[in-house]
Amino acid sequence: MWWSCPQFYQERTQGFFFLREVERFYRKCKEDGSPTTLMAASCIGKQPKKDVWVLSPSLQLDSNGVEISTEDQTFYWVDKLLPVSATSQLEVPSHFNVLHPVDVLRDVFQALSDTLHENAIAGIFTVASVCLSLHYETVLELFKCCPIPIIIGDINTGKTTSCRMASRMTGAKNSLLGYTRERFLPKATSGSSIPVILDDAEPNAIRGLMTKYFNGGVDATCSFESTPKCCPIISANWFALSKLAGSEREMTRAVIIPFLKTERRRSEDQFQAESRRHELEDVAVHCLPLLVSIASDLKKEKSHILQKCRVFVARILSHLSDADDRLHLTYGILLFVAQLLLQKANIEKLGPEQAETFLQTTVMKYGIEQFQVGNAMLNGLPSPTKTIADMAKLIIEAVQVCHIGELLTAVNPRVDVGGTIGLAFHLVTLLNILFAHGIDHPSKDICRQAISADPMMSGVQVYLNVERHHDIISRGGVKATGPRNRRGIWMPYSRFSQTQLREIESVFQIQTGTGAQVHVIGMQEDIQRNAEERSERGEENNAEDVMETDVEMVDVSDPVEKNSTELNETKEHREPAGPVTLESAHRKLFVDETQSSTASTNSTFEEPSSASTSIAHNSQRDAVNEAEVARNKKDRASRKRKYAETTTTQADGPSTLTLNTAESQRTTGDEGFCRTCLRTAPQRTKSRQNKKIKWISCGNCCGWFHQECLGMNLSNKEAEDLVFTCSKCSD
Repeated sequence: MWWSCPQFYQERTQGFFFLREVERFYRKCKEDGSPTTLMAASCIGKQPKKDVWVLSPSLQLDSNGVEISTEDQTFYWVDKLLPVSATSQLEVPSHFNVLHPVDVLRDVFQALSDTLHENAIAGIFTVASVCLSLHYETVLELFKCCPIPIIIGDINTGKTTSCRMASRMTGAKNSLLGYTRERFLPKATSGSSIPVILDDAEPNAIRGLMTKYFNGGVDATCSFESTPKCCPIISANWFALSKLAGSEREMTRAVIIPFLKTERRRSEDQFQAESRRHELEDVAVHCLPLLVSIASDLKKEKSHILQKCRVFVARILSHLSDADDRLHLTYGILLFVAQLLLQKANIEKLGPEQAETFLQTTVMKYGIEQFQVGNAMLNGLPSPTKTIADMAKLIIEAVQVCHIGELLTAVNPRVDVGGTIGLAFHLVTLLNILFAHGIDHPSKDICRQAISADPMMSGVQVYLNVERHHDIISRGGVKATGPRNRRGIWMPYSRFSQTQLREIESVFQIQTGTGAQVHVIGMQEDIQRNAEERSERGEENNAEDVMETDVEMVDVSDPVEKNSTELNETKEHREPAGPVTLESAHRKLFVDETQSSTASTNSTFEEPSSASTSIAHNSQRDAVNEAEVARNKKDRASRKRKYAETTTTQADGPSTLTLNTAESQRTTGDEGFCRTCLRTAPQRTKSRQNKKIKWISCGNCCGWFHQECLGMNLSNKEAEDLVFTCSKCSD
């Protein structure tokens, strides 16, 4: 039957709900003597096309911020017609006649000045940006666009503090969001005109918001909801915004408010100012009527904004020929609102003229010039001569003028990709360094075109320092620098010329492949002397092993700490002369098989290898097996003999043993076992088959121990710095 259909049941239930609401509303109006014709509120805050602000079931304001009496209210609050997320995030008093809005605004600005000090004007501009979002519909109606505010700065600069205070002034409880799903922002911005603040937003999230909200949400911002009633406010750090630097489509739709890094004060006055600011956050909502009244000021002073504020911004941007004229209007609107708030607060040390100074100095240098100015050649007609970016030359120019700490924030000088040592860099950070030092360079788009056209360059994940006072890149240990894993560009050292390689080696103190051979040749006398001393002690190490050990010791001063997860070194392998060993047999067999496979690949139509070749391979495999059996017997006998000698005799005094030399002795068979478990490798279980073996040596007896047997887990750098003494030597 049609009345048992679920759709009919749902429609009938909704109909009964509206009938009950209408009946309840009619009875309420009869009892109160109110008019029986009211409109249901469609959102929280400013109603579309009406100058009425609905903030609670009993609180409504007009366009001048004056509270509307219950008899004169024309909108009705229906809970089920309003979004739950918007109603739960709003906290306003029942009446605004307790405190005067101007007095509260003055106290809030004074608290921001006492707390933020040099960034006080930036905090006031943050409040002005919240006002722009609060009057999103009015700004769109007057100027056909509304800029997206971006508050940018390092940690501990006050940007989150300013955003929290500005949010509390609008009545929002918890509107600072660290993460939002894809459909949350459209629902939040279409259900309320109270702004939403994204704290520490990611670059991908910023890119989409710029184009969606600038023109009133016409780019499918709220496809399943109504049009947005406000625009989100973004709080980010320099790194997040650097990926969008110079992008004309996104960044010209934003207004940037930079917070500069200052020294953090730890005095009693600072503590008192922080306490005062926390107290004002509870009463800051009483500024809301004053913020609501700014809509009428925007309508009255539209000509002043276009003729005075916009012209002022155009004058200070006149030296930037590639600046978009859209910035003149967006920053002009923000400047007017900031000056209006400072004028209403009427604080002696914070006058309206300081807003112009802040815009002309701080915003111009750290916001517009760094992030919102694109390349003039890309914005206009193409140049008749195509510009090609030489990335190797740009890196060398940065190496010549910058100190090593600043370079390591953009360049990692030693990265191994597929066994090839090269250099990795972060493009945007490198261009920012060149710009800061006044070095001419192509635009970011031209550099990216050159990178994509160069087959020797590829993308790679690389660790780069965040702070500039470190001279190495280290992820762990005592000298950890706290690097960040970033997406960079890798290029091999064969891409550089010999002159460029020498400059890289001299600045970063590394070996790129050319200077390492010269350095080793200069150490031939020391290598020969070490070999003679080893032969006198009866050791079985040859001169080739000593050379390999000394080559490893050369790289200890590299600025990038050697780490198995990020930087893999390539060692020079030399085939020792003398009798055939297991390694030489393996190497010879590998070379023969490689040559035979290459020959078979080149001659596609030739017959398979003859029987004599297979017999030769079989004989080589037999030789390998025999050498392996002989070596196993020799290792077992050597371990027993060495252990018997070390347990009966002790060294005359503590010996100095570096990590690289001891590593060479351990791998060549002199100390090839752990003195705790008497094994070359610790006992393995099935779940730990691929676990890396870590060693540590005693500083007195030079004995080697598995870190796992001692309950330790140290990196190579930490094991080298640690002065370890075994239990026998300590007794």
